[in-house]
Amino acid sequence: MSWGARPEDADLKLGNFYLDVRDVSASMLYSDNVELNDAARRDGFIAVVETHLSFIFQINEGLRIGAGMGIVYLPLQNEIGFGDIAGILGFGLSTALGAQITYDVPLGGWDFQFFDQAGIDTLGFTESQAFDLFDTGPVKEDRAGTYAFRTPSDLTGVRESRDELLEGFTVVRNIAGVTTTRVLPTVTRLTATASHSDYWYLNNAIPETSQDSLEILLASERENMRFKPYAGYTTWHVSNSPGWDQVVRGGVHGPITENMDFLGDIGYYIPAGSAGESYLWTLSLSHRFNPRTHHFVVYQRNVTEPARGVQETLAYGIDRDIGPDLTGSIRLRYQEFDDLTFPNGDRVDYSAGVSLRYTVQPRHSLLFSGSYYKLNYPNSAALGDNQIWIGRLDYSLKVGETVDLIVGYQYTDWDSTGGGRNYRENLVIITLRKTL
Repeated sequence: MSWGARPEDADLKLGNFYLDVRDVSASMLYSDNVELNDAARRDGFIAVVETHLSFIFQINEGLRIGAGMGIVYLPLQNEIGFGDIAGILGFGLSTALGAQITYDVPLGGWDFQFFDQAGIDTLGFTESQAFDLFDTGPVKEDRAGTYAFRTPSDLTGVRESRDELLEGFTVVRNIAGVTTTRVLPTVTRLTATASHSDYWYLNNAIPETSQDSLEILLASERENMRFKPYAGYTTWHVSNSPGWDQVVRGGVHGPITENMDFLGDIGYYIPAGSAGESYLWTLSLSHRFNPRTHHFVVYQRNVTEPARGVQETLAYGIDRDIGPDLTGSIRLRYQEFDDLTFPNGDRVDYSAGVSLRYTVQPRHSLLFSGSYYKLNYPNSAALGDNQIWIGRLDYSLKVGETVDLIVGYQYTDWDSTGGGRNYRENLVIITLRKTL
């Protein structure tokens, strides 16, 4: 669990109870267009002080309870809340409160882990889309055989105003299940996971939903085999869906040469209902052609959740150490999203970006990123065509061994042919963070 601190790193230890204060930070955000609307343009700023805490209670060797939370104080409003301002600003979904219970039970040569995860998530601002683009990379081995539990980034889904930054879309979730794993005589690892999830949506008219899922994965661990095969089967049922979605996949991964890795699989998706059956595939090639340069290409067709759809992606990226203090990255991506629930949600995306990181001195660094997005909703005249340019400059200063100062500036130019957004904005974010 990401919230859980290792007991040996905890700040407070009382018997089997461990408390860890992870960091304390203060942030200020200024925008010259808080309404994200050129026709009603006005400026404004907010200030935030926050800290992140994690807790662990070790009942016995096999049973552990972990929890974590982010506490936010708004000094200008004199209000206290829960959340993660960095997550809301940068990535859209942040955990305000999380807890997990795990119980490990060895039984007949199998390792069983029973788990229950609960949390409160806030879906708020998703403005820093450049970071989503630069997160694109080659498919890793630990994703082999699984479908993508991820909704594609939706740039039209941001809040209507920056004044609503901390009044986002709140989701209460609970996931309970069991997972087991064992290496079979053929040096193949069998992993099976069954779970039940419940979701409650606050401040929104969406009704409560639940989901049941089962995933079985077979993956070879034979050391003398260059290309290791794997196969997987996943099925899940959502309460507002008429039946069970199913995905079956199989493929191989391994090194082609010392500097080139390959992952490829093919599968088939059978959605609940009669429409939307589709072949799925992944082709990922990663190549380091010299010590300073690495590039990759990915061609993938996958299922997305919780938004039921099929997403096809073609992406290319290159990372290079330009000099001893300068690194650069380029990303190109094309995506088609077929929404199986709402036809108006079908989307075609083109995106490109470049980033440069310059280490001025060991304690000073500059990061520049520029991104371009072209979004087209072919079935929705209201959303229409969107073109977005985002330029961002971040200055980082390591004040001490555990104190960091980050000053970020972002310019956004958004043009829409439909009834969507048309605005220009200058945004400044200043954060001072101490890691404890």
